[in-house]
Amino acid sequence: MVILKKLENIESEDQRWFDEAKSHLTISNKWEDSIVQCHGLTRDPSNGNYMLIIKRMDMNLRKYLHSKNILFDQYYQNFCISDLGFCGPVNKLPKSIYGNLPYIAPEVIYGKEYTFKSDIYSVAMIMWEISSGQPPFINYEHDYDLAMSILVNGNRPKIVSGTPLEFKNLMRQCWDADPIKRPDIITL
Repeated sequence: MVILKKLENIESEDQRWFDEAKSHLTISNKWEDSIVQCHGLTRDPSNGNYMLIIKRMDMNLRKYLHSKNILFDQYYQNFCISDLGFCGPVNKLPKSIYGNLPYIAPEVIYGKEYTFKSDIYSVAMIMWEISSGQPPFINYEHDYDLAMSILVNGNRPKIVSGTPLEFKNLMRQCWDADPIKRPDIITL
């Protein structure tokens, strides 16, 4: 069984857009245990809009995480990325920042390149979202002021009371301002 996902904001059908769709197909099928599988692209005959053909998942909507981009597969007890956002714009510069500000590591905001340690910071934000039930910095504009608050003041979301101590400690390690102090994926 599949789901047809309508694609919004497609203003032109230029080659770059199709290259992004092809990248999404390649990545989702290569990492099928971690990313919701994409089977292809089709057009709605009634209006000509494009739609992704994606695998239907048996999921629990209460566990629909990270601003609706991570799904929990109940059958396999596995988390999957459901929307690659087409992996970011194809025409972006290699050093440009792409993503959702609260999940971007401070060093990347500062202008350094993404690393595995940057991903660990993002995991900390997902951990916070799991513990709080809402996205980080939900009451803030995702703008220059928030970026400076994260970068200069070391601002992080307030840890929710009742969060288990080990979870809290791991989350704090993962969002440390110094990437070297963040745990590696094996420790995580």
